[in-house]
Amino acid sequence: MNIVFTTQTAGLNVFYHLIQKMRQTLHIDRIGCYIAYSMYYERFLKRHPEIETDYTIVKEWENVKLALNVKPNLRTIAKYEACYGNPTLWDAIICDRKIYQGKRVTERQDYRPSFTHNEMLSMIQVSIEKLEALLNRIEPDIILSFDPITFGDYLLYLIAKSKKIPMLFFRTTKIENYISLDEGVSGCSPHISNFYREYEDRHQSDVWTEKAIAYLQKIEDRDIRYEGMIPIPKRKKKYLFSSEYSLIKGLKSELEYRRKYKGDHKNSDIFIPFLYKNVISPLNSKKIDYSLSKHYVTLDHCRQWDFAFYPLQSEPEISLLIWGKSYMNQIEAIRNIARSLPVGMKLVVKEHPRAIGYRKLGYYEKILEIPNVSLIYPYEEVRNIIKRAKIVVAISTFVAFEAVIYKKPAIMLGGPRPFTILPNSMIRYVNSPNDLACEIDDLLKTYEFQEKSLIHYIAATMKGSVAIDLFTTLLKKKGRYGDADADSFDEEIDKMSKYTIHRIREFVGS
Repeated sequence: MNIVFTTQTAGLNVFYHLIQKMRQTLHIDRIGCYIAYSMYYERFLKRHPEIETDYTIVKEWENVKLALNVKPNLRTIAKYEACYGNPTLWDAIICDRKIYQGKRVTERQDYRPSFTHNEMLSMIQVSIEKLEALLNRIEPDIILSFDPITFGDYLLYLIAKSKKIPMLFFRTTKIENYISLDEGVSGCSPHISNFYREYEDRHQSDVWTEKAIAYLQKIEDRDIRYEGMIPIPKRKKKYLFSSEYSLIKGLKSELEYRRKYKGDHKNSDIFIPFLYKNVISPLNSKKIDYSLSKHYVTLDHCRQWDFAFYPLQSEPEISLLIWGKSYMNQIEAIRNIARSLPVGMKLVVKEHPRAIGYRKLGYYEKILEIPNVSLIYPYEEVRNIIKRAKIVVAISTFVAFEAVIYKKPAIMLGGPRPFTILPNSMIRYVNSPNDLACEIDDLLKTYEFQEKSLIHYIAATMKGSVAIDLFTTLLKKKGRYGDADADSFDEEIDKMSKYTIHRIREFVGS
């Protein structure tokens, strides 16, 4: 068997150990890899120098460097678009926040593209040439990836789809610590939807439906938490220099970045992000809180209203860049939602706590100009807002599934998520803004909670997934929810390996 995988940063370490483990069961011959972030790769290479002889590697930073010295050939790019476009190749650029948006996009609103149009075209041209060469050399039986969040990831997905090369994506289900290996980047993977249909048709009970019922009982009266979730603070911390921050270590990292990695657009400097996190964003948050304090509503205010709830998305995220790209301008999305509601209903908008201090004050002032829209205090618990709302409207976010769980009608804007397979008496997937008013009106009139279907979806998801602590144990991300008693790295890799082999055999055969 030949395998190609695509990843970045700590995902490289996971895939490296995953393939080492899989080799104990499968005969894996050729291995190819597409990798982003040179800083992490160079550090990984010091621990595992054999990777450059054992693997065929395409490095994104080398492609970009080459592309910046190449004039785009529009005829060649048009040919690539005809072969691989969906129907265009723009999604590959849009999904990559480090290309389509500004250099400081992870610290503040920065929509100025980091590259010119011609530079973007050259990146597409060079990257497709390199990826085609990689696939021709490896001739993969399967491609493995996480969600495609770099332009190379997404180009590889489009090429594989056109060439009918099987590709599977590790995706968090956001149900406890279950991770699924899906056959696409949106919607419900066929292996899970098949389990769901079996449950719906046969109304059978088994160990998975029992687990689903236990899960629903556990979260009935408390906020939903899942492995890898970033805890929501009760308040934004005051600006100060973190005691965890080592000035000497930070200066060393900054010097290393400037000396070796500044040419890679994916790598970030150290000092400026630190300054935003610890000084600029908290100061901006304080300014916004002061300015909006007279305008924020509370749950007590909301008791007197019929209202719909819209949770603002933090930016930049794949939920907006790809699944919800038609709604990237959230102010206009809010305006459309507000005017699609019954005329006497208000729209309550809540900022994502992680985005407090990220946007400018003017952003919220524009939202408040919309007549039937109110901003709720950003640290109110989502569960309590949902339970008071008449309906929830969200862009490709898990909050819509929380609404289903808390027995509220939900509208999903943007690309379909796995749970939009549920009956449309509970949740609707609305792709066209022009259909929104009619869908809201119909769902409010015909809403019916179907508990069995919800149990069947959760059971099917658990059955088609594997319970591993991907973010906290394998990717070693700090400040995330995880199981304090989780298995070790090696034990989690072992479970991941068995599940991956099972899904590969299920998807492409032995």
